[in-house]
Amino acid sequence: DMAAYFPQSLESFAQMYGVGAAKLEKYAEQFLPIIEAYCDQHGIREKKKESVSKPITPRVQTGLGNRTEEVIALYNAGQSVPELVAQFAVKQSTVINHLWKGVQDGRELRPTNFLQLTNLTNEQQDQAFTAFTEHGTDRLRPIFDALHETVTFDDLHVLRLHYILKDLNSS
Repeated sequence: DMAAYFPQSLESFAQMYGVGAAKLEKYAEQFLPIIEAYCDQHGIREKKKESVSKPITPRVQTGLGNRTEEVIALYNAGQSVPELVAQFAVKQSTVINHLWKGVQDGRELRPTNFLQLTNLTNEQQDQAFTAFTEHGTDRLRPIFDALHETVTFDDLHVLRLHYILKDLNSS
């Protein structure tokens, strides 16, 4: 079902075969960002699944998930992104995603130079920031396209976080 419908919300994730309340709560936070990134990279839209039974009401958390809260707290306590990657045995993009969720939730993050997490030139960074100014930060696909697919989505996630935090800290 996941590969056929590409769910990108809790409600549509809950409609997938074999996903009940427990799996929804346990896996949605992990799977949804991955599915969304894949869909962004490949230009795929979510397909609505017609429900034959009553949909499961997801147990929507108020605020952020426990792991996201933990990553934000450790980051703000001074741990670097590479240290968090090693501590949790996850990819850099996972840590960046947790920090992005925090920013979206209005959390403050300590100032840091996220740009050192990429190998992009100053020119590539400037082009990306110009694209963010023109297209906004909600979706990365327009930025990826505007840059003629020369900057990876992983780097765009890092640049977006830097761009937003720089904007927030200069306000």
